[in-house]
Amino acid sequence: MKHIIMAGALLLSCSPSNAAGVYTVGAGKISCEDFIRGKSNQAESIQTAQWVAGFITSFNFYSTGKQATPETAEAMQKSLELYCTKNPKHMIIEAAAALVKQYRSEQ
Repeated sequence: MKHIIMAGALLLSCSPSNAAGVYTVGAGKISCEDFIRGKSNQAESIQTAQWVAGFITSFNFYSTGKQATPETAEAMQKSLELYCTKNPKHMIIEAAAALVKQYRSEQ
């Protein structure tokens, strides 16, 4: 379990360009640009937001420090959209890691 916690901490300490090197499954592998472009497809948008919610939940499950706590799912999705609009070349996993940092710092 220490290895998992250390891996999560390492991911969060990486710059966005390094985070893409993490083995990623599912919607975390798509680019922010593709996410923003596909926003009109409600099913894909929901799937991606759920993937990010799962990422945050997993972080909280394995974290021994501050939890990442978005106010609501809608607020999380808006933050995801804002991040991706500003960083279209980043992957969703990088956006999720940035949201974890944001939510932890807001406490």
